[in-house]
Amino acid sequence: QILIDRQEQKVDKKFQEKSSDIILGGGVLYRFAKCCNPSFPQPIVGYVTRGNGISIHLHNCRNIKNLNGQIINLKWEEIREKKNLSLKIFASDKKGLLQDILTIVSSKALNVLSVDAKTSDGLAQINVLLEVPRNIDAEKLKLILLKKIPNIIDIKT
Repeated sequence: QILIDRQEQKVDKKFQEKSSDIILGGGVLYRFAKCCNPSFPQPIVGYVTRGNGISIHLHNCRNIKNLNGQIINLKWEEIREKKNLSLKIFASDKKGLLQDILTIVSSKALNVLSVDAKTSDGLAQINVLLEVPRNIDAEKLKLILLKKIPNIIDIKT
C-alpha cells in the first residue's frame, strides 16, 4: 500500500499540498507510470489526473515536472504483509554462482526460505524460494540478477 503524505512538503519548488496522510487504495484509482516505472522503496509522487485517478511517478521523473496539475507527495507504507516468490534460475555453471545470487538477494533484504541447486553438463538450475514484501517488483529483481550475474541465461517466476 502507499501512503499519501500531503503535509506541506515540496515535491518541486512549484508544487505544494496540505492535508493528512491517507492510504491510497480501497476505491482510489491509481496506476504506476510507465515512463519511470516506480517500485518500492524508491521516492514517489502522484499526479492527480482527470478521470484516471492518480498516476504514480518517481519523485525525480522528468515527465512529472512538465505536467500542470495537482502533484501530491507519496510515500510507501511500511510493508507488513509478505508473500512467497519462487525463482527458477538457469545459468552456465561457475564457481561461486550460488553465492553471487544469494549475496544479491540478501542485499535487497529478502528472506531466503529454500534453495535447490543442480548442475548438469555445465548448466545450473537453481530454484530459490523467497519471502518478499507483497508489492515487490519481481521483474525488477529478475533484471538486477540478470545484469549483475552474466552467467544467468534465464529466470522464470
